[in-house]
Amino acid sequence: MNNIINAVIRIKSIINGDETLNEYIGEYAFDNGVHNIAYSDYTGTDLTKNGIQATDTAMLLHRAGAFEGDMFFDINSDTVVKYNALMVRSGFLLHTKSYSLTKKENQIRIELEYTLNDGSGQDEISGKQKIKVIFEDKL
Repeated sequence: MNNIINAVIRIKSIINGDETLNEYIGEYAFDNGVHNIAYSDYTGTDLTKNGIQATDTAMLLHRAGAFEGDMFFDINSDTVVKYNALMVRSGFLLHTKSYSLTKKENQIRIELEYTLNDGSGQDEISGKQKIKVIFEDKL
């Protein structure tokens, strides 16, 4: 793995029209064409560790802790997601509508739009995310 860099991770999410903006302190590394991002977040007192592996064409979000599951965003394929959130287990079909990654000298930006369908016949969940990773100093 190349040098690990301290980073600020800003995530703007819009889920079914509800917008949130969160900022985390984390780490970034670039290795063999893959952008690796790691950060932790808290829901109340419960910790979730998050890892993102992103390329120019797809992204994997891995979560472990209070929220657990893997979400693979790839416009070329739909994927099945099994997700645990504070003792509630769900399964979804994830469809990535759009995905882009851009890199500048001191940051990367990931933008994606997706839907989640649980097969129940209820309306699917629509989501958008803008992830901005700002590099700070090398460790």
